[in-house]
Amino acid sequence: MKRIAALIALCVALATSGAKAAPIVSQKLMGTSGANQIVALYLNSNGTQFNGIDFQATPPAANTWQNPNGGLNAGVPRPAGQAFTYRNRYLDTDPLDDANGKGWTLISPVTTAALVSFAGGPLGQNINTAGEPGGELFLANFLLPAGKIGSAAVTLVNGAATVFSTTAPVGFVPEPATLGLGALSLVGLVAASRRRS
Repeated sequence: MKRIAALIALCVALATSGAKAAPIVSQKLMGTSGANQIVALYLNSNGTQFNGIDFQATPPAANTWQNPNGGLNAGVPRPAGQAFTYRNRYLDTDPLDDANGKGWTLISPVTTAALVSFAGGPLGQNINTAGEPGGELFLANFLLPAGKIGSAAVTLVNGAATVFSTTAPVGFVPEPATLGLGALSLVGLVAASRRRS
């Protein structure tokens, strides 16, 4: 019995010591603009050590990112949730120019209707998302047709070694239950209007 208890204690200790969760790339529906959805992409490093990121987002098939030029006006950094497609310009903004600036060096940032991409990081430093609101670093904001799904490839590197790589969805499709409720509501409205006439 003592051996079993010792084995359980050892397993618990090994499972909790140094075990880190993988980084998480998450999206948040920030709102809508006409027939488009506004989606922001975030990264939570969960303690993973890395010093560079490669980010490439492509729109849904046969579609484009909406309003990519509006988010570039005068290079002004914008917070998440606006009705434009843009990368987080605070990443390469000098912290001496704006308190929210990260001071990263980005290589070949691209913001077009067909691609949002950047690669880089803070020179000589690691990236840690723990100090960000909710532990999540804002990466990019997208305006895309409602109900469509694009994709974002995110690769985290530490020196020359890839420490994490994933492809995340960008966009939301209404759940079948939500569509069903909407259809049921319409049926109810039609029935109520027929009773009145």
